[in-house]
Amino acid sequence: MNNNNISKEEFSGAGILKLCTVRKKFIFSFVTIFSAVVIAISFFLPKEFEAESTILPPDEGEGRGGLSSFLTSLSGGISLGGLGQSSKGYLYSDLLTSREVAKYIVDNTNIEDFPQYQADEIEDLYDRIRKMLEVDINKSGLIIVQAATGTVWLPNDEDVKAASNLVAEVINTAVDGLNNITRKKSHSKASKKRKFVSKILAKTRGDLDSVDAEMEKFSKDKNVFEIEQQTEALLGQTVNIGKELFLAEAELNFIMQDMNSDAPKARAYSSRVESLRNQYNKAQQGGMTESDALSIPVEKVPALIRQYTNLVRDQKILVQVILYLETQKYQHAIQEESDIPTVQVLDAAVPPVRRSSPSRKMMLILSILLSTAISVVWISIDAFKKGRIYFRKEEAE
Repeated sequence: MNNNNISKEEFSGAGILKLCTVRKKFIFSFVTIFSAVVIAISFFLPKEFEAESTILPPDEGEGRGGLSSFLTSLSGGISLGGLGQSSKGYLYSDLLTSREVAKYIVDNTNIEDFPQYQADEIEDLYDRIRKMLEVDINKSGLIIVQAATGTVWLPNDEDVKAASNLVAEVINTAVDGLNNITRKKSHSKASKKRKFVSKILAKTRGDLDSVDAEMEKFSKDKNVFEIEQQTEALLGQTVNIGKELFLAEAELNFIMQDMNSDAPKARAYSSRVESLRNQYNKAQQGGMTESDALSIPVEKVPALIRQYTNLVRDQKILVQVILYLETQKYQHAIQEESDIPTVQVLDAAVPPVRRSSPSRKMMLILSILLSTAISVVWISIDAFKKGRIYFRKEEAE
């Protein structure tokens, strides 16, 4: 169509639309060529692949049941607050993007063989890997590890497959590196705890030996072996003798009312009363005879009970502490030698089948929109220069 046949149009939407209708062949050609070039370029662009892995949230109760539970049991079940609480999910997140994990990835993958990951300085490569990994924690506590990697320009099928496998390998190696770090830290911590517990255990055993020796000496010096049974027997014996003494003194008083104190019967009852009184005094002083090694003086019973109770209390506490320390010692020893993974993977990363970019569909849509806009602007400028479009001038009043 001859452009000279185009009548002059005022610059407006209708005018532009009419101009586009007249120049539609040019617009169609420009859009087609522009879109074809963009699609052709997409075949040369590096292809990017994304993958992800999901890690179960770490057990927040792990590490509890130790000192916290022991102290809670000793305190009668009173809660001791935040003992044992942790934020391991966020700790895992920070560890996954740490230099140590990046180093583990470099040491256990062939990432350095890829041209896009070659660097003059190893620290630059570590930094690129750290930025490559993205970690997110969702509302349920699941830890999601994501990564993306691209190919070189103009990739072939082997490059595409290698990049797809690499991104999954990097994520799985990062998770394995996290497990390796946490396990080493756990083993190191368990070893330090075991040595510390062994040291405290040896000291506590020494304290228990001292208490046992003190209790043995106390038993020999004070004739105390089973204070409750001994006290019960002593009181029963004293009460019985006291009862007999009371009756004997009453009978003696009755006899003394009827006969003289020199009478044989009166002397016999007097002798019996004196004998019972001596027995009663000896019973309160710690024994009926000199060979009675199990009796203790009545007036010393309260003090002896207090001393004996304190010794028994100290002994029982130390025994309980030793049992607890022995349990902790073996737990730490088992943990030190344990090879059980500390990180539980829910979904391992798999090589992605489809690329995440470039999206040719999106590129085609954008190229059509952009080329259409460019072509419309182009024909509008061209028409304005040739006088086919004019701007209305406002007349002065």
